[in-house]
Amino acid sequence: MRLCQWQPIAIHGAILAGAPPEAVAGALGDTVEVAFERWNEWALVQRDFIVGGKVGITSEEYDMVARRFTALGIMNLSP
Repeated sequence: MRLCQWQPIAIHGAILAGAPPEAVAGALGDTVEVAFERWNEWALVQRDFIVGGKVGITSEEYDMVARRFTALGIMNLSP
């Protein structure tokens, strides 16, 4: 589904805005683990993506969202 490709962006924005990961997962109709997996796959690429000297997302943004999932026991296995 094309809608799925936008989910990581929505997850990222919602978590940064303060939404609990459980609420975000519920809005997606999936588990917190699946929400993390979708976000993390996208975020790892965006964190290292640089165009015109600008990163897709900053390391600080990545860490902030990852910590919210880690607080729920979701393990962040990224490098």
